[in-house]
Amino acid sequence: MTALTELKEIVNIENLQSAYYQDKFKLNLEETLNLLDKIEIEHMIKELTFYGKGFKIIVISNDEDYTYFEYVSTKAPKVKTEYTPLSLWKSELTYSNEFKTSVPFKTQKMLKEEEELRIKEEADAKERQEKELNEVKESITTWKEEIERDCTPITDITPFTMIDHKRNRFSAYLAVPYLPKNYMYRISDENFLTEKERSAFDWIGYGTIEDGELKLAGKGMAYTTKVYNDIYQNAVEELLEKKLIIPILGVTPKRLRLTGFEIEINECSTKEYINMVLPGIKNYYK
Repeated sequence: MTALTELKEIVNIENLQSAYYQDKFKLNLEETLNLLDKIEIEHMIKELTFYGKGFKIIVISNDEDYTYFEYVSTKAPKVKTEYTPLSLWKSELTYSNEFKTSVPFKTQKMLKEEEELRIKEEADAKERQEKELNEVKESITTWKEEIERDCTPITDITPFTMIDHKRNRFSAYLAVPYLPKNYMYRISDENFLTEKERSAFDWIGYGTIEDGELKLAGKGMAYTTKVYNDIYQNAVEELLEKKLIIPILGVTPKRLRLTGFEIEINECSTKEYINMVLPGIKNYYK
């Protein structure tokens, strides 16, 4: 198929008015068309442009094996409505349900839809927060009521007393006057021992006595969200006043290994560790 045949497939050549090379050099239209009839489009120069009334024909070449003519209208679209673009970045286009495409502007309808969506998302978020808050309150209330129901007041354990835990017999727990500043399972108070020494403690929380045995009752900081943690701390304060829980710090053999202390890990190692750092702990509470 010659290039002229392909050109005729997209335009009536009688409507062509001029031909240009590189849009700089005007060519004789009749002779240019004659030459197109003697060559395949793949071997033709690509910088040809043909002009007609209200349109032009350009050559598109994606690679050496795929070249074609394309019809391009040069008439301004008959659109009366004008929109003010907000950005010309591709990544900042906004999809419009109104036009079913992404556009660089926003109509009043689009702005209204955005506002409606924002209000809905805020309402949904508020509903989720309220639901989660109620669930947290219920969980803390249940936790507190179970301790009040099942546990007895602790009157015979004084601060700095070592406490056994039958289920975790290799771990050791120490009663303290109050918990040092902590974040989840870590002591964060830099005045409490050295960094390495305090990192050996992996239980910073509370204990209670149930059926005559120590039971771990709750972490010092159970929630990272402030409003939730405040509710939890209020419950903790009530239980402390009733002496149903006491602050305790705990050490496990696994944490001692991870911390890197050169202590032989056995049933007594965690107690030996607490005895080793106990003078520093007592000094902290002076």
